[in-house]
Amino acid sequence: LDDALGELGEADRDALLLRYFERKSASEMAQTLGISDEAAQKRVSRAVERLREFFAKRGLTVGASGIAVVIDSALP
Repeated sequence: LDDALGELGEADRDALLLRYFERKSASEMAQTLGISDEAAQKRVSRAVERLREFFAKRGLTVGASGIAVVIDSALP
């Protein structure tokens, strides 16, 4: 997961960290990132898709919802 997150751009990584690691709502993410709620949700969706593609290239077929489970399982 660390390698996959490292492959993301800063904006995507920040969005995922806010959403899954800090458990921020779309509104809270939007405020922190200085973007609209819709843009914050879209950024998380795109970042999750990029993670899915990262894992797929390495032979792990995981759906977008599976990525969220992977991220949640990595949390302390």
